Amino acid sequence: LQSLEELEKQSAPANGEIKIFHTRLNDVFRWYLYRKANLATMEKTSGELMVQLRQFNLPAGAFTRLAQALRMGDAVKFAKYQPGIVENEDSLSTVRQSIGELDKIISS
Repeated sequence: LQSLEELEKQSAPANGEIKIFHTRLNDVFRWYLYRKANLATMEKTSGELMVQLRQFNLPAGAFTRLAQALRMGDAVKFAKYQPGIVENEDSLSTVRQSIGELDKIISS
């Protein structure tokens, strides 16, 4: 969560920094899953990661938003997609909310 706060404190990423922003956002989420749920996440594709996440039974809407955020990160990294400020903020918020929901599930 501290890493997410650091990302949030950055001003809106410029075009050259959007890829770095989404890469870091994706890495923060994957490291969380690795540490809290002991899932091997770093070598997985986003699709493979989403398959692994199904075991946690996230609410359907939360699961869909998370999948969209991960796919957007892939589009930024691999297809040179340039999301707007609102999309970047939504991705950050979605990852933060997903970590909160997963933390409740994993801790119970």
